[in-house]
Amino acid sequence: SGIPHKPGISFSLFPSYLAVPISKNNFHFLAGLSAARVVVFADTSAGYSFLPIRLGYWYTLIPDELSIAPFLETGFYPCRILDFGVSLNLYVNPYLSLRLVGGYLHSVTVSDWVSVSGINRWYGAVVLGIGDRIFFDQQLRYAR
Repeated sequence: SGIPHKPGISFSLFPSYLAVPISKNNFHFLAGLSAARVVVFADTSAGYSFLPIRLGYWYTLIPDELSIAPFLETGFYPCRILDFGVSLNLYVNPYLSLRLVGGYLHSVTVSDWVSVSGINRWYGAVVLGIGDRIFFDQQLRYAR
């Protein structure tokens, strides 16, 4: 018994995130954009969206090593995607990160050109970020 295991794949194409400096002491909010977000599960439920927007807040747990980031990501076309969750991020080296991600994903098709079954489920994942850079407080120019 327990939660049924439904393997799948998810990826973002060309993600870019920007820390938003609200004040000298609060620069942990982030906003981001990707070219595309794709999610497919083994039961053929799927969703994808072009130019999804991500908002979040990141907090350093262990300097230069570990951070946590709750987030909300939404995309509008050809599938409406709403993904909210939290990511625990381990810095391995400047171009490699390891993440534990958990959250809830909702996706529905909004275009007549696309016929994929929607997604409504909780998920958990281990993510290997290649070419993914995690920045810490002292690396941000406006945090000095």
